[in-house]
Amino acid sequence: MRFLDQEINPLGMGCWPIGGPIFSGDQPLGYANSDDAESIRTIHAALAGGVTLFDTAPAYGAGHAERLLAQALKNRPDALIVNKIGIAIDEETRQLTGDEIVPESVLPAIDRSLSRLGRDRIDLLLLHQNGLPIPHAEAMFDEMEKAVKAGKVRAYGWSTDFAESVSTAASRDAFVAVEHAMNVLVSPPRIQAAIRESE
Repeated sequence: MRFLDQEINPLGMGCWPIGGPIFSGDQPLGYANSDDAESIRTIHAALAGGVTLFDTAPAYGAGHAERLLAQALKNRPDALIVNKIGIAIDEETRQLTGDEIVPESVLPAIDRSLSRLGRDRIDLLLLHQNGLPIPHAEAMFDEMEKAVKAGKVRAYGWSTDFAESVSTAASRDAFVAVEHAMNVLVSPPRIQAAIRESE
Protein backbone atom coordinates (compact mmCIF):
# COMPACT_ATOMS: atom_id res chain seq x y z
CA MET A 1 0.00 0.00 0.00
CA ARG A 2 1.27 3.49 -0.85
CA PHE A 3 0.81 6.38 1.55
CA LEU A 4 2.40 9.81 1.20
CA ASP A 5 4.55 8.50 -1.68
CA GLN A 6 5.90 5.70 0.49
CA GLU A 7 5.26 1.97 0.34
CA ILE A 8 3.93 0.89 3.75
CA ASN A 9 2.42 -2.10 5.48
CA PRO A 10 -1.39 -1.59 5.70
CA LEU A 11 -1.16 -2.36 9.44
CA GLY A 12 -0.12 0.40 11.84
CA MET A 13 0.37 0.67 15.60
CA GLY A 14 -1.92 2.76 17.78
CA CYS A 15 -0.07 4.38 20.67
CA TRP A 16 -2.80 5.29 23.14
CA PRO A 17 -1.89 2.45 25.55
CA ILE A 18 1.80 3.38 25.75
CA GLY A 19 0.92 6.88 26.96
CA GLY A 20 0.01 5.52 30.39
CA PRO A 21 -2.29 7.24 32.85
CA ILE A 22 -4.00 10.53 32.09
CA PHE A 23 -6.74 12.42 33.86
CA SER A 24 -9.61 14.76 33.15
CA GLY A 25 -10.06 16.43 36.50
CA ASP A 26 -10.44 13.55 38.97
CA GLN A 27 -11.49 11.11 36.22
CA PRO A 28 -8.69 8.63 35.42
CA LEU A 29 -8.20 7.78 31.75
CA GLY A 30 -5.58 5.89 29.78
CA TYR A 31 -3.69 2.78 30.85
CA ALA A 32 -2.51 2.79 34.46
CA ASN A 33 -0.18 -0.22 34.18
CA SER A 34 1.82 0.68 31.08
CA ASP A 35 5.57 0.13 31.24
CA ASP A 36 7.86 2.41 29.24
CA ALA A 37 10.56 -0.18 28.58
CA GLU A 38 7.96 -2.69 27.42
CA SER A 39 6.35 -0.03 25.23
CA ILE A 40 9.66 0.71 23.50
CA ARG A 41 10.25 -3.03 22.99
CA THR A 42 6.77 -3.24 21.47
CA ILE A 43 7.51 -0.43 19.02
CA HIS A 44 10.78 -2.12 18.04
CA ALA A 45 8.95 -5.44 17.59
CA ALA A 46 6.40 -3.69 15.37
CA LEU A 47 9.22 -2.24 13.26
CA ALA A 48 10.85 -5.66 13.01
CA GLY A 49 7.52 -7.05 11.81
CA GLY A 50 7.29 -4.48 9.02
CA VAL A 51 5.03 -1.91 10.70
CA THR A 52 6.17 1.63 9.87
CA LEU A 53 3.03 3.69 10.67
CA PHE A 54 2.49 4.86 14.25
CA ASP A 55 -0.63 6.73 15.40
CA THR A 56 -0.31 8.98 18.43
CA ALA A 57 -1.62 12.25 19.92
CA PRO A 58 -0.69 14.73 22.63
CA ALA A 59 -3.72 13.44 24.54
CA TYR A 60 -2.16 9.96 24.78
CA GLY A 61 -0.53 10.19 28.17
CA ALA A 62 -0.50 14.01 27.97
CA GLY A 63 2.52 13.98 25.67
CA HIS A 64 4.13 10.83 27.06
CA ALA A 65 3.34 8.61 24.05
CA GLU A 66 4.94 11.19 21.74
CA ARG A 67 8.09 11.23 23.86
CA LEU A 68 8.30 7.42 23.89
CA LEU A 69 7.92 7.33 20.11
CA ALA A 70 10.74 9.86 19.84
CA GLN A 71 13.00 7.49 21.79
CA ALA A 72 11.97 4.35 19.95
CA LEU A 73 12.09 5.86 16.45
CA LYS A 74 15.24 7.92 16.93
CA ASN A 75 17.12 6.13 14.14
CA ARG A 76 14.09 5.39 11.96
CA PRO A 77 13.31 8.44 9.83
CA ASP A 78 11.43 6.11 7.47
CA ALA A 79 8.75 5.49 10.11
CA LEU A 80 5.59 7.54 9.54
CA ILE A 81 3.88 9.32 12.41
CA VAL A 82 0.19 10.17 12.45
CA ASN A 83 -0.46 12.80 15.11
CA LYS A 84 -3.43 14.87 16.19
CA ILE A 85 -4.42 18.29 17.51
CA GLY A 86 -7.56 19.59 19.21
CA ILE A 87 -7.23 18.53 22.86
CA ALA A 88 -5.24 20.66 25.30
CA ILE A 89 -2.93 18.97 27.80
CA ASP A 90 -0.90 19.76 30.90
CA GLU A 91 2.11 17.50 30.56
CA GLU A 92 3.33 17.98 34.12
CA THR A 93 0.06 16.93 35.79
CA ARG A 94 -0.96 14.53 32.98
CA GLN A 95 -4.27 16.33 32.62
CA LEU A 96 -6.45 16.75 29.57
CA THR A 97 -7.48 20.35 30.09
CA GLY A 98 -10.20 20.76 27.47
CA ASP A 99 -10.77 21.37 23.80
CA GLU A 100 -8.13 23.31 21.88
CA ILE A 101 -10.15 24.39 18.87
CA VAL A 102 -9.35 28.04 18.19
CA PRO A 103 -7.37 28.53 14.96
CA GLU A 104 -4.61 30.37 16.82
CA SER A 105 -3.85 27.18 18.77
CA VAL A 106 -2.96 25.07 15.71
CA LEU A 107 0.59 26.18 14.88
CA PRO A 108 1.78 26.31 18.53
CA ALA A 109 0.29 22.82 19.11
CA ILE A 110 2.17 21.50 16.08
CA ASP A 111 5.43 23.02 17.34
CA ARG A 112 4.98 21.45 20.79
CA SER A 113 4.32 18.03 19.23
CA LEU A 114 7.36 18.34 16.96
CA SER A 115 9.48 19.07 20.02
CA ARG A 116 8.15 16.03 21.91
CA LEU A 117 8.52 13.81 18.84
CA GLY A 118 12.04 15.03 18.09
CA ARG A 119 11.12 15.57 14.44
CA ASP A 120 11.08 18.41 11.95
CA ARG A 121 7.83 17.34 10.34
CA ILE A 122 4.64 15.41 11.12
CA ASP A 123 3.68 13.04 8.32
CA LEU A 124 -0.08 13.17 8.85
CA LEU A 125 -1.89 15.53 11.21
CA LEU A 126 -5.49 14.79 12.17
CA LEU A 127 -8.06 17.06 13.75
CA HIS A 128 -8.81 15.21 17.00
CA GLN A 129 -12.37 16.55 17.35
CA ASN A 130 -14.96 14.08 16.08
CA GLY A 131 -18.04 16.28 16.03
CA LEU A 132 -16.58 19.76 15.63
CA PRO A 133 -18.96 21.96 13.60
CA ILE A 134 -17.74 22.26 10.03
CA PRO A 135 -17.12 26.06 10.06
CA HIS A 136 -14.87 25.65 13.13
CA ALA A 137 -13.06 22.74 11.51
CA GLU A 138 -12.52 24.70 8.29
CA ALA A 139 -10.74 27.43 10.26
CA MET A 140 -8.49 24.78 11.85
CA PHE A 141 -7.73 23.30 8.43
CA ASP A 142 -6.77 26.74 7.11
CA GLU A 143 -4.07 26.83 9.79
CA MET A 144 -2.99 23.28 8.96
CA GLU A 145 -2.55 24.43 5.35
CA LYS A 146 -0.08 27.02 6.64
CA ALA A 147 1.83 24.27 8.44
CA VAL A 148 1.96 22.23 5.20
CA LYS A 149 3.34 25.23 3.32
CA ALA A 150 5.90 25.80 6.09
CA GLY A 151 7.06 22.16 5.79
CA LYS A 152 5.99 21.22 9.32
CA VAL A 153 3.22 18.86 8.17
CA ARG A 154 3.10 16.69 5.04
CA ALA A 155 -0.68 16.21 4.93
CA TYR A 156 -3.70 16.36 7.19
CA GLY A 157 -7.11 14.84 7.80
CA TRP A 158 -9.89 14.42 10.34
CA SER A 159 -10.59 11.88 13.05
CA THR A 160 -14.37 11.87 12.60
CA ASP A 161 -17.33 9.52 12.32
CA PHE A 162 -19.52 11.91 10.33
CA ALA A 163 -19.86 11.53 6.56
CA GLU A 164 -20.85 15.20 6.17
CA SER A 165 -17.55 16.24 7.72
CA VAL A 166 -15.63 14.09 5.24
CA SER A 167 -17.49 15.48 2.24
CA THR A 168 -16.86 19.07 3.28
CA ALA A 169 -13.12 18.77 3.83
CA ALA A 170 -12.17 16.35 1.06
CA SER A 171 -11.77 18.99 -1.65
CA ARG A 172 -8.68 20.42 0.05
CA ASP A 173 -5.46 19.37 -1.70
CA ALA A 174 -3.54 18.36 1.45
CA PHE A 175 -6.54 16.63 3.06
CA VAL A 176 -5.69 12.95 2.47
CA ALA A 177 -7.05 10.83 5.33
CA VAL A 178 -10.03 10.12 7.55
CA GLU A 179 -9.71 8.13 10.76
CA HIS A 180 -13.06 6.71 11.82
CA ALA A 181 -14.47 4.13 14.20
CA MET A 182 -15.36 0.63 13.06
CA ASN A 183 -18.05 -0.71 15.39
CA VAL A 184 -21.80 -1.28 15.62
CA LEU A 185 -22.45 2.16 17.13
CA VAL A 186 -21.44 4.14 14.03
CA SER A 187 -22.09 3.81 10.31
CA PRO A 188 -18.77 2.99 8.61
CA PRO A 189 -20.43 2.27 5.23
CA ARG A 190 -21.76 5.84 5.09
CA ILE A 191 -18.39 7.32 6.00
CA GLN A 192 -16.54 5.05 3.57
CA ALA A 193 -19.00 5.94 0.79
CA ALA A 194 -18.30 9.65 1.39
CA ILE A 195 -14.55 8.93 1.22
CA ARG A 196 -14.90 7.02 -2.07
CA GLU A 197 -17.03 9.80 -3.59
CA SER A 198 -14.32 12.33 -2.70
CA GLU A 199 -11.45 10.44 -4.37
